[in-house]
Amino acid sequence: MAIVRLDDLDDPRDSNIFLLKGDRNVLVDTGLGFYPDALERKVASALGGSSLDMVVLTHCHVDHVGGLRFLMDRFGCKAFAHEADAVHLRNCDSEYTLDRYFGVDLGPLDVGNLEGGSIIDIGAHRLEAIHTPGHTEGCICLYDHVTKSLFSGDTVFFDGYGRTDFPGGSIEKTIGSLRALSKLDVLGIYPGHGCSSPDRGHESIVNALCSAGVDIEDY
Repeated sequence: MAIVRLDDLDDPRDSNIFLLKGDRNVLVDTGLGFYPDALERKVASALGGSSLDMVVLTHCHVDHVGGLRFLMDRFGCKAFAHEADAVHLRNCDSEYTLDRYFGVDLGPLDVGNLEGGSIIDIGAHRLEAIHTPGHTEGCICLYDHVTKSLFSGDTVFFDGYGRTDFPGGSIEKTIGSLRALSKLDVLGIYPGHGCSSPDRGHESIVNALCSAGVDIEDY
């Protein structure tokens, strides 16, 4: 599996966007989509002439989903999120998507449900969707058991964890999610914002637990 990070999308508020290339190509998150032409060029360049088969959304916030409608129209792909967040995208629930916070109107988005434990088969690699509530009710991470890479959205960053003060957020659930992730053999970490690392994933999860006030002696 090749991991391509789409950088420099012209707005510092954009989420990170990762293209996971295999027999099937999966895009993780879409950013705000304020500059659709630049977004299209970067996705098309990363695809190198192959198709975009699926978009997986780590959660429902507009900085991760704002470019979705454009990409679905342009590349003819389907999109999925955990049911607890997908319903807010289908119903255009601005309280949860935070679109008005960013001065936009997302409108309803055709997003299918992706259950925790689901496996996305992209050929030699199988990505497991792990339900990690805390930043939102429907946050997910994607874990590749082959490379031990974790695409962690806003659940855990290279240097911390996502905010818990938005609707659906919970520090208690975040801690539970971080504890669950700490039991995985995580090598690379590819979060929704900030730096990535090919080899400091477990360290990042433990540091996030520490930041959340958890005694990390057992980690």
